[in-house]
Amino acid sequence: MAICYSLNARKGQGYRRPPRNYAPRIDYNQREQQIEARIKQIDPLFSKEEFIANSKTLFVKLQQAWTDRDWSVIRVFETNELFEQHKNQLQGYINNNQINVMDRICVNYAQLFDFRQEGDKDVIVVRLNSRMADYIIDATTKQVLRGNKTTEYVNTYLLTFVRKKGLQTKEGTDKIKTTNCPNCGAPTQITSAGKCEYCGSVITTESYDWALSNLEREKI
Repeated sequence: MAICYSLNARKGQGYRRPPRNYAPRIDYNQREQQIEARIKQIDPLFSKEEFIANSKTLFVKLQQAWTDRDWSVIRVFETNELFEQHKNQLQGYINNNQINVMDRICVNYAQLFDFRQEGDKDVIVVRLNSRMADYIIDATTKQVLRGNKTTEYVNTYLLTFVRKKGLQTKEGTDKIKTTNCPNCGAPTQITSAGKCEYCGSVITTESYDWALSNLEREKI
């Protein structure tokens, strides 16, 4: 099922349904089954369906935050390195008084693409196909500076997620409750700001669950 989001939808103008011809190829499905089996060997409660659903939702959140020019809401979902990279890129648009608008965002499909272990990390790569409008406007006048509002682009992305090796999927739906701060050791709830409420240290999901470490367009 495609996940779609539109700026116009918030204004009551609706959005266009995506075409229905973006089914993954059979060889990717076979590959996905093999990857899922490898992950479950070390993490029996891993749910492919839940992981893919969360990946789709996060991808849309990233586009919304980029358009809103508020990357703080993404703090808890990305590794420190990727968060700083994206925040600096976004700051460039803010400094130039520009907004890079991502609109009519539709995730056509997503699938497990790779699983490996590197050092002390588990790594999952998700292959995600999306369709969206992508243009730049002046933040003050709202005039389009580059691109246009009507053209929609279809691209495939590779989303890389990492977590500490040895962690496993927790049973139940309320999985994120509290964790110990890696800096001061205090038990603390993870907030959207990604900071320990006691010492202010940054805590990302990588410390106790999957965190996005890379997002790139697939090379053809």
